[in-house]
Amino acid sequence: MKLSILDLSPAAKGTSDENALQQTIDLAIEADQLGYERFWLSEHHQLKHIASASPALMIAAIGQATKQIRLGAGAVLLPLHPPYLVAETHRQLAAMFPDRIDLGIGRAPGAPPEVTTRLAGNFLEAVRRHPERLDELLTHLADDNIRPVPSKLPEVWLLGTGRRSAIAARERGLSYCFGAFMSASPASEAFQHYKQSLSDARLRAKTMIAVSVACVSPSAPNRDLALMPHDQEHPPPIVGLPAEVATQLKSVSRESGADELMIHIPSASFETRHSTIQHLADELFA
Repeated sequence: MKLSILDLSPAAKGTSDENALQQTIDLAIEADQLGYERFWLSEHHQLKHIASASPALMIAAIGQATKQIRLGAGAVLLPLHPPYLVAETHRQLAAMFPDRIDLGIGRAPGAPPEVTTRLAGNFLEAVRRHPERLDELLTHLADDNIRPVPSKLPEVWLLGTGRRSAIAARERGLSYCFGAFMSASPASEAFQHYKQSLSDARLRAKTMIAVSVACVSPSAPNRDLALMPHDQEHPPPIVGLPAEVATQLKSVSRESGADELMIHIPSASFETRHSTIQHLADELFA
């Protein structure tokens, strides 16, 4: 099973942002050593208890500290950025860390309204033009007149939670990641739209489903996992002993038909995040 990690760089109460960012780097180093497929970083701006605002800077730092795990943005919030700059930045990352860079694209705000205005001006207009701006990004990304020229371009993924994003990915031959932990809709519906009429020339595109999980350590079953508040509109995280969580992940993989799984550990506790990835590696990579 190909298993990956999405980390938000949460800052626990009493933890500085500097420590939160370093904990994310340490988590990525451990994931690399354990054999995880990808380590993605989220983009958030001025959100309480989230330390990281720049996936690209985190990717650069983690790339220097790891050897083989793929690194990516999960996701770059395209309405907030010029498509040319996103393409140029990720071409450079791909040149720095050959065949290890993913570029996940999303269109959520990821910030309070006043911050989206500072970053994007008319955010709603940028969202309206998202298909056009996505095509512009893909054009720049493939343009070898833009320096640097990496030996292999970033692997582009479109992130979403429903039919519209699945169809947009399918039409462009992009890999698709369904954020199940943020959606009340079933992944199977989105994947059905994605795979429908996917041309033979685009069959290299992959699917992934992202779910929230946390493992209860068998050696410390009463330890507080410090889970983040759960939004009742979204599915609850999968929580249990490592074998129980692993079994449910296998079920998610089988029922969704996704090629890969990604886990988000909704805890500000570094100990919870660290032990969860260790336990799941023991259960699923043996």
